[in-house]
Parts: sequence; C-alpha cells; structure tokens
Amino acid sequence: MKSKYSFEKKFHYLQMKISGEYDKNEFLSFPEIFLIKSKEAKMSRILVDTLDVDYNKLSIIDRFFLGEELAEKTRGEIKIAIVVPAQYINKFVETVAINRGANVFIVDTIKEAKEWLT
Repeated sequence: MKSKYSFEKKFHYLQMKISGEYDKNEFLSFPEIFLIKSKEAKMSRILVDTLDVDYNKLSIIDRFFLGEELAEKTRGEIKIAIVVPAQYINKFVETVAINRGANVFIVDTIKEAKEWLT
C-alpha cells in the first residue's frame, strides 16, 4: 500500500485521515470504505482529511473515475467533505460526483469542511 488511513468518530461526523502517496487503485476503493465505516459508526457524515497525501501522480482521467466511484458507491447515503491541499483542487472530482448524485464538497481546510458537514 502506498497510503495509510485511520478513522476517528467525532460528535457529528466520522473523520478519516489518509496519508502517503496517491495510488489510483487504492483511492478507487475508498468510497466503498467510506460507506462501510459510516454504516458501522451509524453516522451519515464523513470528513476525509487528505492534506498529507502526495497527489503528484493524479491525472485528469483519474479525477473523472474518482468522481464516478464516489457517486456510484455513496449516492444519497452519506455526506462527504474531502480536504485536499489547495494546489490539487480543480473541482473536477466534485463536479463529476455531484452530477451523478453524490453529496460531496472538496475544500482545502478542515474548518471549511466541518462547517459544511454540520
């Protein structure tokens, strides 16, 4: 694995922390993990902190597939705020996911993510 993740239950949401290096296959598996863990915790909101991820290998087509996978796995079931380093945000993942029915918000600060979730 090129990345590591952990979960922490907060008062109003579940927080997932991801660190390491971006890997397409690993990241495509995360939406299903979001759904499973949120059901286990009985929480419908999740904050995904990826500020410690190196996204240098993230391509435009990967962004499209990530947005599709987010929508396919989580559509209508959970609200997801994803925190990404500002230099990697272009809203393409978010747009693809929202256009397919997901409830996703991608921002560069944890404060903004928390505000949107709650």
